[in-house]
Amino acid sequence: MPDLTPDILPKIQENRLAELRLSGNFIYPDYGELSIMALPASIASLLDAPPFPSPELSAELLAPVSGDVKRVIWILVDALAFTRLRLWLDQHPDLVWNDLLSAGVLAPITSLAPSTTSTCLPSMWSGLSPAEHGFVGYELWLKEYGVVANMIKHSPFQIDHRPGLLEMAGFDPAVAMPSQNLGSHLSTAGIGVHTFQHISIYRSGLSRLFLKENSSHSFVSTSDLWANLVATVGREDREKNLHWIYWGDDNDPPRDKFVF
Repeated sequence: MPDLTPDILPKIQENRLAELRLSGNFIYPDYGELSIMALPASIASLLDAPPFPSPELSAELLAPVSGDVKRVIWILVDALAFTRLRLWLDQHPDLVWNDLLSAGVLAPITSLAPSTTSTCLPSMWSGLSPAEHGFVGYELWLKEYGVVANMIKHSPFQIDHRPGLLEMAGFDPAVAMPSQNLGSHLSTAGIGVHTFQHISIYRSGLSRLFLKENSSHSFVSTSDLWANLVATVGREDREKNLHWIYWGDDNDPPRDKFVF
């Protein structure tokens, strides 16, 4: 496994935003080739789709995995820090992830500001910055509806225990995002797009905000997830495809061992 951490991490640590002056060892977000914003263009490039209109990851990150790529399995573990991942891999050498990484590349990239789910997921599927797609926080003042809304549950923050209330007021998550979207881009190129989410958030308002033109799948447990993934990969008859898995806090692994 090419471990590019010694080369990439100093670049991330040295990055600064001129308008933001913070003390200490704060990691500033990158909005270019070392950012999660670069993932959609990179995936499109790996699958030989037409260029996606946003930056790609740096060439040194993509070069070790480039070639005749038929399938991308994109696993997002929400809030998992790079340092925690490295610790788990070192502590558990028998993990299958170590076998997978032996044929790949390991390197850090940065999240965005603010690094919250409702802001980052739209950027990861559109390649747009939070300022460009407009979902700039966990709670937003929506002037059109006269309400401060929870942008994960899509409900007024005072009663956010009832998901989806914004739709009853006319908010349509399917058209709220700009049109630039990885799912639509790959589908137009004839590439299959499959998404996997826990049943608790399956087809939620936030999900429909950024997941476009995909075959969506739900799961209940770890075994359910991987069985569904294997079955879906086996049934896929298109030459190239993307499988995206979202792992959030509603389906936490047992605390006594590291399990996916």
